[in-house]
Amino acid sequence: MSKIIAGDEMRHHQAYSHFVKEIFKIDPSEMMIAFRDMMKYKIVMPALHLRESFGAKGTAFDDFSAVAQRIGVYTGFDYVDILRKLNTMWEIDKITNLTPEAEKARDYLMKLPDRMYRITERIVIPDTKFDFKWMLPA
Repeated sequence: MSKIIAGDEMRHHQAYSHFVKEIFKIDPSEMMIAFRDMMKYKIVMPALHLRESFGAKGTAFDDFSAVAQRIGVYTGFDYVDILRKLNTMWEIDKITNLTPEAEKARDYLMKLPDRMYRITERIVIPDTKFDFKWMLPA
């Protein structure tokens, strides 16, 4: 199951990366602004609404995220690394002929990985023990 999901995620990553690279060629200013907006206003993952039976909406995602960060499966540093790779892959620093707003968006995107890195260094992951119902013996 994990292999299937990982394959799907990689295909999604490759397709999205290619689409965005092509959009940068067609309309660099609007794509730059769209990329900035996506990073500035946050990406909302569908899993954000997960919950366990009778739990509050979103609590399972928050708890699972805390555990994943604590054990190093996926951390804020991974997120920063992905952003750096996207900036490099799409050659954000080399895109020219942008509108003034898009120039500001590019500046924001180029500074964002270092800013996020500094914030991530200060994050304290709670050492709370979580008992996920789906992991307990029946």
